[in-house]
Formats: sequence, structure tokens, C-alpha cells
Amino acid sequence: MQAENLPKPHGNSGRPHGLRTRIRTVRWVSQLVFLALFLILVTGTVCTVMLGRGIAITEPFGVLQAIVAGSTSSQSLSVMTGTLVIGVIVFVAVVVLVGRAFCAWACPVGTTIDAIDTALQRLKFKPLLARGQRNGNDSSSSLLRNGMNKYGVMAAGLTGSALVKFPVWCAFCPVGTLCRGAVAGAELSIGAEILVIPAVGAMSLGEKRFWCRYLCPVGGALTILSRLNPFIKPRIRQDGPHKDCGVCKTICPEGIDVCSEKSFARCTKCLDCYAKCPFGAVRIGVL
Repeated sequence: MQAENLPKPHGNSGRPHGLRTRIRTVRWVSQLVFLALFLILVTGTVCTVMLGRGIAITEPFGVLQAIVAGSTSSQSLSVMTGTLVIGVIVFVAVVVLVGRAFCAWACPVGTTIDAIDTALQRLKFKPLLARGQRNGNDSSSSLLRNGMNKYGVMAAGLTGSALVKFPVWCAFCPVGTLCRGAVAGAELSIGAEILVIPAVGAMSLGEKRFWCRYLCPVGGALTILSRLNPFIKPRIRQDGPHKDCGVCKTICPEGIDVCSEKSFARCTKCLDCYAKCPFGAVRIGVL
């Protein structure tokens, strides 16, 4: 559904001013700050942000690969240091509190995709402007557009890690590609690896955040953990004028229908539904 075809609000039910109109700007600032921090702070084969005195935040899928790789090697699980374990615990605690907010507010790959998307829109790149807006339903019959694919990538990464005794996905992960060269020599990686970034960006030409929605294994791991998150969920206001129009599925980068969704495990807390609902019918519930 194209923007010009979205339902129009009636009476005084249009989008409120204030924070709703500034959410995109606030999120851009957050994304750019976190991108800079990732380029400066991320260390190790498994993405880890060191906070000093042995405290770290570590991406759990990378550690899961390290467990699988270590359990099949002569080093056994010695690869699991106390820092990594603490880092995973901190990361999981953050996900329980804010769900998949990392994907919308901090992920450097998501930031890069959004930047490419915005630039092409402003350049009026025709293939991007003409792309179809899909509803993101995980039950899609399309082999490519299936929300279960990210779990397939997770399984492949774990299997590969067991076979080669190394966190194999981390060698291809777009986050690692962006950050690994920066921490190694203050420069991005040079070679075939860097092609991952434009390839991931190109996927969005057909559908917004295609990589994040269907393929990213880190997003898959966060979705599983986000089932524990009870906070900050969009809700439909029962006291305001609105329609069950399905616009949420077009607005939401994950294709979530706020009117019918129950768990919101896939929700990235981007707040686009809250900011862009043409009827102002979406509220954000703390619980």
C-alpha cells in the first residue's frame, strides 16, 4: 500500500503533534550515536562491548556459536570466559526490559540500511519508490519472504560452527563487518567481506528492511528472547476513532498488525505505528 493511498483520518483524529512528530529524529540520533560507539568499542570475534572492570555486553548468538564450536574442539568450553558469560547475561537482561529495541535504535546494520533507504528515496530512485509494500506476514507462502528463514540461518550458523570449530556466522555477520576492521586498524575491512554491506542494503530495494525481517539470525535470537519482554508494547486505543484498516502492517518495518498481534515478540519498539497511524489510534503501553 503506497503512502498516498493510506486511509485519511477523520475530524480531529489525525496524528498529534509533539513527540510523535519527532520520533524519527530522536531515533536517527540514537542510531548514529550507537553506530559511532560500535565502531569504537566493539571487540573480539564475537561482538562484545567492553564497559570496563570485566563488565561487557555480548551478543548471545555469537556466544551460542562459540559454545557449539568449543564443545566440538579439543579446547572444549574453555572458549567461554567469565567476561562472555557476564556479557550475555547483561544482554539478555536488556532484551527482557526493552525487547528488540536494539534492532530499531542501535543496530549498526539497521542504521546503514535506513540511511541507504532514505538516500535513495530523496534521490527519487524509481525501483525503490515503486517497490511493493508487503504486510510481512510470517505465514507468507513465499520461500524468500518467510519469517522462519532467520531461524534457518541460525541453524546453519550453529551447524557450521560445530563443523569448523569456529563461530562461522561471525565471519559473515554485517555487524562484524562494519566493526571488525574499525577495531583492528581504524579502517573498514577490505575485500570480499565488505560486499556484505551493499548486498544487505540492496535487499531493501524490494522491501523495506528485508534482511532484518526475514534473514538476520541475531534478530531471530532476539525475537525468541523478546517473548520474555512484558514492557513497552503498542496497543490500539479503545476510546479513539480508528479502523481495523491494516495500515499498521504497512507502517511497521516488521509487518506487525497491531490490531490483532498478541505477543509482540517481533516488535522492535521503533514506534513508527504510534507516530504514523493516520487515526492516532495507537498508544504505547508500559505493560
